[in-house]
Amino acid sequence: MNDPDDTPGHCAEASLLAMLPAGSSIQEFQCALGSPYQWAAVVESSTSEVYFMRSNGPWELVETGDACESGEGQAPEELLSMCPEP
Repeated sequence: MNDPDDTPGHCAEASLLAMLPAGSSIQEFQCALGSPYQWAAVVESSTSEVYFMRSNGPWELVETGDACESGEGQAPEELLSMCPEP
């Protein structure tokens, strides 16, 4: 049986870490529901780079510009505070 923390699309550090480049570690993450997707914003520890992901099954990376700009692909409001300064 799979550990629920590493199930693809599950909002848990192990599941999110699997989507980051090899050797990464997570400084912080937040998740929010933006129907029909579960969204996550993850700050990588060594670079402070923010990664956005969404899931309707397995996680998929979303370009930061798409997640942070107004429009159909925008992340939920709860995660927008993690967008980099323009």
